[in-house]
Amino acid sequence: MRNNYFPHLLLGRKLRYDRQQRINESVEDQASFDELFKLIFHHEKLVAQRAMRAIMVVVKNTPEFLQSHAEQLLTIVRSQDYKEIKSYVIQLLPKISLNPVDLESLWHMLTYMALNANEQKNIRTHALQSLYELTNRQATFVYELHDTLNALTYELTPSIQAKVIKLRGLLDKIKVNA
Repeated sequence: MRNNYFPHLLLGRKLRYDRQQRINESVEDQASFDELFKLIFHHEKLVAQRAMRAIMVVVKNTPEFLQSHAEQLLTIVRSQDYKEIKSYVIQLLPKISLNPVDLESLWHMLTYMALNANEQKNIRTHALQSLYELTNRQATFVYELHDTLNALTYELTPSIQAKVIKLRGLLDKIKVNA
């Protein structure tokens, strides 16, 4: 693969399906994924967003590529910068393996984002979804997630209210199966 291949594909008016397909086909190993991952820090916001969307597609099939970037993802979430890609990163966080201390820290960070009324709505809803996915991995978080959902019971934002109702139904199914 030649240098600067991904930025060339990510630039332009629209990221057409054929370019997205070429990006997906070009990510065949960890090194090519690392090259794509570097672009989420690109100075052009559009390139960073498109790179993040491409990473989301690649990670669906090969989530292990993401593991070497766990610290960078956690740094992005903790930072006040990177607002354009933060909601994508929040969706990726449950896919990485973390030690118990980092997992606990991530749980508290996502809970804070979900409850923070000053946070963007999409970040709050993605944080709730990520909390649910983490609960599926570690059942000890079920009661904490219930507490978070209870705290959001009277939230006036329709998207958050819909997510709370959906997650309550999913949690009830987990309890019945357990």
